[in-house]
Amino acid sequence: MKKNRPSYEKYFSASEAMYGVGNIPHEKYIELNVIIEKLIEKLLDIRGFKTLAHIGPSDILWEELFLNNIKHSRYLKNDKQNELDLPNEVKYELVFSSFLINPRPNTSSHNKYVFKNSFKLSKSIDNQNNSIRSCYSIIGSLQSMKMLSDEGIGICLLSSYQQAFNSFKFREVLNDNQLNIEAILKLPAPNTSEFILVLVSKNKSKREFVVELGSEESLENALMQFTKKKSSENIKDGIWFESSKFKGFYNWHYHNSLKELTSEFFNFKEFRMKDVGSIRSPKNKSDHGFIDSNNCIYCPINSSKNATINVDEISGRSHLQLVVKNSQILPDYLVSFLNSQVGRLGRAAFQNLRLALNEMTIAVPPINQQKEITTNFKKIDELTEKIQKYAHNLSLNPLSDSNTLNKVDQLFNIISELSQADKCRAIIRRGEDISTEFKQTLRFDIQKQTVEKYISEATLKTIAAFLNTKGGDLLIGVDDNSMITGIDNELYKLHKGNKDKFLNTFKDLFKSNIGPEFYPFIDQKIIEVNDKRVFLISCKPSDKEVFMNGRDFYIRTTPATDKLEGPSQVDYIRTRFG
Repeated sequence: MKKNRPSYEKYFSASEAMYGVGNIPHEKYIELNVIIEKLIEKLLDIRGFKTLAHIGPSDILWEELFLNNIKHSRYLKNDKQNELDLPNEVKYELVFSSFLINPRPNTSSHNKYVFKNSFKLSKSIDNQNNSIRSCYSIIGSLQSMKMLSDEGIGICLLSSYQQAFNSFKFREVLNDNQLNIEAILKLPAPNTSEFILVLVSKNKSKREFVVELGSEESLENALMQFTKKKSSENIKDGIWFESSKFKGFYNWHYHNSLKELTSEFFNFKEFRMKDVGSIRSPKNKSDHGFIDSNNCIYCPINSSKNATINVDEISGRSHLQLVVKNSQILPDYLVSFLNSQVGRLGRAAFQNLRLALNEMTIAVPPINQQKEITTNFKKIDELTEKIQKYAHNLSLNPLSDSNTLNKVDQLFNIISELSQADKCRAIIRRGEDISTEFKQTLRFDIQKQTVEKYISEATLKTIAAFLNTKGGDLLIGVDDNSMITGIDNELYKLHKGNKDKFLNTFKDLFKSNIGPEFYPFIDQKIIEVNDKRVFLISCKPSDKEVFMNGRDFYIRTTPATDKLEGPSQVDYIRTRFG
């Protein structure tokens, strides 16, 4: 769907001219182009820079359109050049390096970096020649920074944090050349691709800014946080870390999820995996070659695949064996944890599986709860197998009796309720942002124990803002600290525990303040989470502007609801709705 914003116009127009209206390929790549261009434009403005250089080729930037409205110098546009020759005498205040090409040149000067200072880097680099394996994007980015002025900023476009910082030691390479990191920005990308921007300067700093951008809109807030040196607790809004303390986006999300898990379940303990047992590699190339042993699990190199306790389920050299020696941890539970969403995130945080299994912290409940969890996982596996078998039989005999179909409906409803509770937990874990808001009640003042109009108005303003922006989730029954307080008190005080009366009250408020024509854009449910009921309102972006009470217009920013008036309102409506 076409984004109705001026900054996208040139890319969409060009795409439609080439591929036809409605057939725009790789729309997320267009968003990448727009965000990078916007960042460059903002940095030039904020820092008062006058000179800009774009160095290097890239297969994700639209060469004919990228930066075509900003004066700049262009170097090494040709991706077939094998030499990274750049003039030493020319300096720029802003240098953008984009050495992302495929295939990359396979020459020794582009796949190896030799360190100048071996003493300081001896702990990071283990090589007799004082060098490491590198790649074209790292070497090209480093060469580009030679054109950076003393007070300037360099922007390096790289394919992933894992590759740049873990495999190719980009931080150490920069420090070896008296360059320092000011910020690391993760860009929104299509599919599973990951692209980052690393802001580099010659100024020494004790802190660096890290942010995971969700959209062009989130860039505005991130730049404000970066410029004013403000920090949040959410990586989507931006966090200032002590230099070199940030260990990657997967790593941050994993430890954040683990922290929430152990705080939600107070009897969970944290263990380092290296204290759980010993790791063994396969002995033979043709098969797994593991020595048979009790209390073993087998963890696959690919984090999307399942760990197992059954050695017969693995083949080749695709797994590591972990011999569990800690009596407080059951191998079956450990497999369940590693195959969970949190466990997979932890495995993905490290490129090296052996390092992951050594350094991962895991959440472990008491033995009796471990047994319950593993029993439940086995039941789910059996249920999955039976459902697949039933589906096979149904395809051969589609005319099942009504009693059987009723049981299928009941099972579907039970599973739906469980998945809705998990959805709420996931929303709570991600915290308040441009598409998430928490409220404790719909219209009940907890302190006064009375109905207050200002509370319901705040809720409806948020919904209107979601409809006018990109949609979002509003959870009622959760406080600002992400604690589930529930709506039970309001439900019993005002509606005698009747959920339908609560839902009808919301429907009446929505109808009178926003309008019944916008019902199709919302979905509302009362869901039980951790023995408490919460009210989830999921909003889709509206196809026309929404005014509160027919006059007030709100939009969602990160993470607030803002009222627009005058020319800014007119401009937003024109660009957002056409």
